[in-house]
Amino acid sequence: MSDNPVRTRYIKDSTGKGIEQINENEKGEPGRRLLMGPFGPTEEQIFADRHWYTQEINRYDEKGNVIESLSFDPDGSIYLCFSPQPFVPEHNSSLRNSVLTTLHFAGNGEAAIQTNA
Repeated sequence: MSDNPVRTRYIKDSTGKGIEQINENEKGEPGRRLLMGPFGPTEEQIFADRHWYTQEINRYDEKGNVIESLSFDPDGSIYLCFSPQPFVPEHNSSLRNSVLTTLHFAGNGEAAIQTNA
């Protein structure tokens, strides 16, 4: 799908709030979908080979701050994790054997990059 979709559709819940945005190409085929939560996008997906694939998941705290952002390879493996807290793969058994790069932002605004292998 090109970077400039021909059409963007919005799906709303019963209160009229936008919960999904779908970009389509000139043939009406879906290419990209954003799932929205109360504070912003919670999941970004692309459509390829007749399936939706997750590219990114965002989690927010109760004040609307992003507390975690996970990015995925096409095969579904996590390749980037942003979190205000250092990432500890031992806390998630499915990630223990993954190579993962984590961005950690300290209180002073400086970023540290952590890679587990």
